[in-house]
Amino acid sequence: MKILIYFLIIVLWSINMEAKVKLPPLLSDNMVLQQKSNVRIWGKATPNSTVVVTPSWANKEVKTHADEKGCWELQITTPAASFEEYTLTLTDGEQSVTLQHLLIGEVWLCAGQSNMVMPLNGFDYCPISDSNNVIADAPNHPGIRMVTIKPTVKLSPQEYAEGSWQQPTTENAPKFSAAAYHYALTLQRTLQIPIGVITCAWGGSRVEGWLPKEILQTYKDEDLTLIGSDKTPVYLQSMLMYNGILYPCHKYTIKGFIWYQGESNVRSSRTYAERLATMVKHWRSIWKQGDLPFYYVETVPFACEYKEDGYIGALLREAQQKALSLIPNSGMIGTNDLVETYEAPQVHPHNNKEARGVPLFRDMNRDAIDLHALVGPDEDVPGALNHAGLHQVAALRVDVDGDVGSADLQLLGVHQIAGAQAGLRAEGLVILGLKGIHMGGGHAAGGQDGPHLPLEEQEGLLLLAGLVLF
Repeated sequence: MKILIYFLIIVLWSINMEAKVKLPPLLSDNMVLQQKSNVRIWGKATPNSTVVVTPSWANKEVKTHADEKGCWELQITTPAASFEEYTLTLTDGEQSVTLQHLLIGEVWLCAGQSNMVMPLNGFDYCPISDSNNVIADAPNHPGIRMVTIKPTVKLSPQEYAEGSWQQPTTENAPKFSAAAYHYALTLQRTLQIPIGVITCAWGGSRVEGWLPKEILQTYKDEDLTLIGSDKTPVYLQSMLMYNGILYPCHKYTIKGFIWYQGESNVRSSRTYAERLATMVKHWRSIWKQGDLPFYYVETVPFACEYKEDGYIGALLREAQQKALSLIPNSGMIGTNDLVETYEAPQVHPHNNKEARGVPLFRDMNRDAIDLHALVGPDEDVPGALNHAGLHQVAALRVDVDGDVGSADLQLLGVHQIAGAQAGLRAEGLVILGLKGIHMGGGHAAGGQDGPHLPLEEQEGLLLLAGLVLF
């Protein structure tokens, strides 16, 4: 009889546990929800039960029904951003779950390879500039919330991935992505609202690793039989990053994407621009939020094993520039002046703070720009700044007051410049139309690989040679 009683207790306990609303790890305490949006909330509950979600900011129930497998999803409307903390209570009639310390602000997904992975405490022999001060200051920014998705090898797209939201402390900040954290810090200081960042990155990954099987099957140069095998390193395999860490995040409502990747595609520059554009198009399709902003960081100049054919990295950067014309609502942050000479043998520059990817062009009044005056009357400018033969346009970001002329520039790696003409001043941006530029090696951004500053080191100046800006 005692055995039977114990058995019944265990069965009832198991049923009770199944009745509890279950949420993916990405929906946790401390999360930031995208402001003024219909954000998606999803999970599992008792099959065929009614799931009720009550946000504290509205004090109004939102209901849906779990299907026969217990899966459910609904949307809740969020208010304008605020530093007031909220709760979110969920129940299926049996048990309830309450998420605490939630904020409403802007949420960005930051993806890529090792330069996006690189934490605030740096890698071995690759420190991050001013990291100790940034880490010590982290607790002063409770409005920033970070979640790092744990790399997981999966052969099919996953529902959930491991990773939950954290407030910055001196204990957890050293492991935050440096690029992602500096981006969040810059946005919060600028917008004065909470910022949430989902870091979804995998060191050494190729762009093909972030694409699904149905797309990869159309690429003749991709051998899908290698996926999941020990014949090639995991980080170079296709599809794994998409399946294991990207797809599980696709239901989370966000503001946009940040991308820092390219080094592992340095020998496939001919296909990179198109595949990056395909990746962005697919990501936007599964997020179902329209043309979400996609901002990415230019691959840094480096020497390493490419000394025998030093132009190879320049070709990849040229492909990254080309991608701007293929990806709507995109922008690229130049890194040509962020690399020190001693950093030539490796691809992890210390200056992640300046590669934070502030979207310079998001709020510009494009209607006021006479683009033909910059690139010439015969150029096709379909609402974007064309690069008119790749090396005939440059952008100069100016953080100081006053006019800037060609005399202020000291271009290294560029052999000739003729007819430099200041064109536009808006939101701290000056566009220079450069006619007749001859680049060393004939390739993008200086031709040869290896660190080279594109201009004299003057505070606030950044030159991007040959870029499509919008």
